[in-house]
Formats: sequence, C-alpha cells, structure tokens
Amino acid sequence: MLSIAAIGVAYDLTINVYLMISSFTNQFKKPRRIFVFDGLGAIITIFFLKIVLVQLNDLVGIPISTLKILASLPMLFLLMDVVGYVFYDRIGLTSLTLIILMNISYCFVSLYFGWLDFASITWLGWMYLIVEIIVLIGVVLLEIRVLKDMQDS
Repeated sequence: MLSIAAIGVAYDLTINVYLMISSFTNQFKKPRRIFVFDGLGAIITIFFLKIVLVQLNDLVGIPISTLKILASLPMLFLLMDVVGYVFYDRIGLTSLTLIILMNISYCFVSLYFGWLDFASITWLGWMYLIVEIIVLIGVVLLEIRVLKDMQDS
C-alpha cells in the first residue's frame, strides 16, 4: 500500500513539475527573449565567480586563477547574447546554436578545471560547480526547445 501511495505522490510531483516547466517555457513564445534569459544567467554567473566565490575562497577552495578563467567565458556569452538579441532577424538561429554549444562547452570546461583543482576544492566548491552544471543543462534543454520552435516557424 505504501508503494502505491509513493507512486501516486511521484506521479503528482512529475505532473506539477511538467506544468511548471510548460508555463515557464511559454514565456519564450517570442524566441528573442531567450537571449535576455541567457544573458541574465551569464551576469549571475559572472557575479558569483568574480565577487562571491572570490570572497568565500577559503570555503570553496577553487583557486582564484580558475575563478577568473571561468568568469571570462560568461563575459563572452553575454556578448553573444547581446549580438543575438540585437541582430535577431539576421542571425537569431545561428547565434542561438552557437550559444547552446558554448553553454555545453562551459559545462565540460568547469568539470575539467574541477578535476585539475580536485585536491583544493571543498565540498562547497563542488556543490557550486555541480549546481551550476545542472542549471546550465536545464538552460541548454530550454534553448534547444526554443531553437526547434524557431526552425519550425
């Protein structure tokens, strides 16, 4: 009886998460908005890497040189988001495709630097890197959905 209840709760949770995601993705019926969304994510990442994690370096253990390298990439992403937004009519599809590839690459670069600095990174540092990658994967999936909608229209 407990397992049937657990399945029911899991089903309800899955439906609610699906409805929340559907509601959220409906905000991107105007595909140009994805560039704003991605750009805001880049700004938040830059803020954390250049300010918050530098100040909390003793707690996270990610070397400052690594934080600077990781922060430089979202600066490039932000530039691409601005270009994609401004020149959307001419290069929207190409720009979004490039941003998707850059976001995927950033996940691998983060893991690579985590592996290089494995000995110095604390569990809090790993939590940051893992959460950032999980969020970025979600963003990439959303961007792929928007890209498909752009190609269909």
